[in-house]
Amino acid sequence: MLLKRKPSLIRRLAGDTSAATAVEFAIYDLAGREVWATKPHFAAGHHTLQWNGRAASGGTLAPGLYLARVRADGLTRVRRFVLVH
Repeated sequence: MLLKRKPSLIRRLAGDTSAATAVEFAIYDLAGREVWATKPHFAAGHHTLQWNGRAASGGTLAPGLYLARVRADGLTRVRRFVLVH
């Protein structure tokens, strides 16, 4: 899955898969704690991964710097982003 980032959409990553694949999408705080995760399965094609800006528990996360990690097709990508309210 090749990831393309749109600067105006800090909670969304988009990419393409050439075949059906399992994807791991997780958000981490700077202490390395996983605060949210999902593991969708995608068919071949263009897909968008979205996060609502909340913790896995549904609570509000503090504004600040977070890391988004995506694993798919044997590749891992990590992106830094700022969460603002």
